[in-house]
Amino acid sequence: MTARHETEGVKTALRAVYNWNYAPEIDQLRNLYANALERQWIATRDLDWSQPVDREAFSRSFSMGGIPVDQTDFWANLPADTRWEISRRSAAFMLSNFLHGEQGALFIAGQLVNAVPHMDGKFYAATQTLDEARHVEVFAAYIERLDHVYPIAPALKQLLDRVSEAESWMMKVVGMQIVIEGLALYVFRDMRNTTREPLLKQLLTYVSRDEARHT
Repeated sequence: MTARHETEGVKTALRAVYNWNYAPEIDQLRNLYANALERQWIATRDLDWSQPVDREAFSRSFSMGGIPVDQTDFWANLPADTRWEISRRSAAFMLSNFLHGEQGALFIAGQLVNAVPHMDGKFYAATQTLDEARHVEVFAAYIERLDHVYPIAPALKQLLDRVSEAESWMMKVVGMQIVIEGLALYVFRDMRNTTREPLLKQLLTYVSRDEARHT
């Protein structure tokens, strides 16, 4: 059974806060909000989904734990079909955890819309919620071309649960924007810089731009 057919609840507790002052209070956040509006992209319009996955390019940029396996003689001597099977399944596992992490970020960003006390923070969290929804969309669509969605890694699930369960909005901000998004930005950029598969590189370029703004 794949993760896409399962649901799971996590108990959260937070205080939702109205703010009746709609005037800008934090210029940096208001500027980030405006920047986010200007940089919105649409997956079905801005990514070329008509192109098939370039199997050879995908296999030529395969690594395991940062080790460039694709540059070894052993890898080069494997049949092309074997290289494709190994690389697509391994990438699907990694991308599945990207996907699950983005769903967690979507959930937490939505919480922050309720919990942050200032209107500028609510505005910005709303744009981040939209960004995270788009990331879930594109990772799910790309994984569909490789394999199936694998279950979430236990350590990642624990991290997302801890941040989701935090009662303090400030702890949620630190957990999401610094810890989760910081890690995401690093791994997304690393994969983007190493992959030679055109659609995946284009997808990760757009996602990395969003994550840089979040961090």
